[in-house]
Amino acid sequence: MPMPHSNVMCLAVAVCGLTTACGGAMAPTESGTYKGVAQSVVAQHPSCPVARSGTVIIGDNRLIFPYLPDTVFIAPLRPDGTLVAQSNTGRLEGRLGDGRLEFIVRIPGCETQYRLRWVM
Repeated sequence: MPMPHSNVMCLAVAVCGLTTACGGAMAPTESGTYKGVAQSVVAQHPSCPVARSGTVIIGDNRLIFPYLPDTVFIAPLRPDGTLVAQSNTGRLEGRLGDGRLEFIVRIPGCETQYRLRWVM
């Protein structure tokens, strides 16, 4: 009889929009959870994000990333692993592959680099 934890994991996989079967291995080049750090490259405005660690989720082959309260990026994951999105006056560009998610966000007066690794 499967443990309740297995059912929870199965639900989590379904919610993330993954196509792997429950209990199957997921290649870390698709949807999943990534943990890492943000590094401020340019901060000419007080509302620019500061350096910090955190978690990002790729679900349904897209990244929904709230950079600032009024700047949210929705970046579809392209077949070649690239992510590109435009929002207001900002731009997000990045790449997902080999278990790593790296992207940069640029808006006037702010630029932040993100480097994350796949955790599940």
